[in-house]
Amino acid sequence: MTSQNGALPKEEQTDLDLIIEIHALCRHGVAFYQHLANDVDDYSLRRLFSRMMQLRHVIVSSLMPYIQHHSGGNSAAGALPNSYAPLYDSVQNNAKKAETSAFVETLQRHEANTLLLLKLAVKRVTRRELSIRLSNIAADVQVENDLLEETKKRF
Repeated sequence: MTSQNGALPKEEQTDLDLIIEIHALCRHGVAFYQHLANDVDDYSLRRLFSRMMQLRHVIVSSLMPYIQHHSGGNSAAGALPNSYAPLYDSVQNNAKKAETSAFVETLQRHEANTLLLLKLAVKRVTRRELSIRLSNIAADVQVENDLLEETKKRF
């Protein structure tokens, strides 16, 4: 519901801003994990990165209708910085770097921050159905983080 000047009420705008941030993060994650899944030699890492890419694709797809409905198709999601850029830059020209313990450790910290963002969003959004959707997404990302933690132990 928009006000007379076309703006969303503050609570709805806050929800929309959080969803746009999560959407952008996951959209960038799709490209990042697809690159890794295609370029690493390690089978278990390839499977994990492929799974992470697929989950982010599902998240992007599931959040897009909310963004389109509440922003009138005028979201600023493309303008948000790509938090995966430093990680991507470190492995862009040498996928073997992704198969090192230092990279997996850095990636695990990044994903822990992503999970924290999701958990905070669950608490901050005002719409109950949105909170439930985000908590389900956070649970899926938690499973991935657990798998990443197990993978980290291998290196």
